[in-house]
Amino acid sequence: MEVRNTGAVAALAQQVGSRLDEALSEWAAVVGAEFVVCDPHIRQEAETATFATTQTVPAIVRPADRDELQQCMRIANQFRIPVYPVSSGKNWGYGSRVPARDASVIVDLSRMNRIVDFHEKLAYVTVEPGVTHTAGALLARLVKTLDRIWTGGGFAGRAPGVIGEIF
Repeated sequence: MEVRNTGAVAALAQQVGSRLDEALSEWAAVVGAEFVVCDPHIRQEAETATFATTQTVPAIVRPADRDELQQCMRIANQFRIPVYPVSSGKNWGYGSRVPARDASVIVDLSRMNRIVDFHEKLAYVTVEPGVTHTAGALLARLVKTLDRIWTGGGFAGRAPGVIGEIF
């Protein structure tokens, strides 16, 4: 696969100068370096849509919990870096996970995949944004209640996030 030279880092650098490098370092300190993705092949996938687009993605940050997410957003605000949140990375209903604004860092929330609360009697579940229909714990709990609780349903398969399917 040919890697297209998107110039994402250059485009953002024109807007925010060296602040991107500082933000990337701080994000790595918060979420771990392996969860701050700047690999050009992965960024190219994030820049690819089912429609024509020229948007660029200089990085992808993957926080694991609410505290990390809050810290990541503070860093983005401090350095004035535009961000674009994606719940599980499969926004098929809208064609892609390409940000609306050029040179936005994607905040991939797929690691935030825990069930926070499940109340069978009141028929609700509180999930983090990365939970998908195939999440083992959620699926196991819902299977036990299918005769009493309608779970709604995604029409884009089982891999998309529950949050995205609701909207």
